[in-house]
Amino acid sequence: MRPIVENEPWNTIGIDLTGPLPKTRRGNTYILVVIDYFTKWVELFALANTKAKTIAQIFVDEVLCRFGFPVRVISDNGVQFI
Repeated sequence: MRPIVENEPWNTIGIDLTGPLPKTRRGNTYILVVIDYFTKWVELFALANTKAKTIAQIFVDEVLCRFGFPVRVISDNGVQFI
């Protein structure tokens, strides 16, 4: 394994899902985790489901629109990310 070395923010990001967790009052049971490999900044988003459409909508609205398009997105190749 080699370390991932970055030279600018939001060039490479990691994305993963955590859950299922106990249901919240709003019906959320999963957490979408997005991390910037340069700054180590973490963004967390509560989700009610893990459908690809739900994840894509959150990713576009909350990550791409705020931080721009990354060069690389690293995931565990879960079915939601393929």
